[in-house]
Amino acid sequence: MKNLLIGAMLMISLTSCFEEKFLGDDLEQTGVVEFDFDVSSDHQLDLSFRDTSGQPLARIGIEMFTNLPENNGKLLFQAFTDANGEISSTLGMPDNLDVLVLKINYSGTPKYFQIALENGRYQLYYKGEL
Repeated sequence: MKNLLIGAMLMISLTSCFEEKFLGDDLEQTGVVEFDFDVSSDHQLDLSFRDTSGQPLARIGIEMFTNLPENNGKLLFQAFTDANGEISSTLGMPDNLDVLVLKINYSGTPKYFQIALENGRYQLYYKGEL
């Protein structure tokens, strides 16, 4: 019993020394690192679709991907062209994404286009051909 009491007192004294040594007031904070930056930016998207005679291709369904869907590309955006054959929008895109894959759901047009980011814009003007 006496040994148990001595052991408990020894543990208490060691614990209090430990706390003072490592958690005392003499320690100073070296700094806190905060994750305070955005990894995406707003970019303008301007798409225009016309047939070979210059008439707008209205109500064309488009889908934008990070890569080809067959290569596990992730869907980023879906829309239909307006009555003027256009889509214009501001999109928040990941900063590391400088090329988009555009899937066109309209017969008579190529199924996929790649659109590069240039001066903060993704642009495509299709007039029957590129």
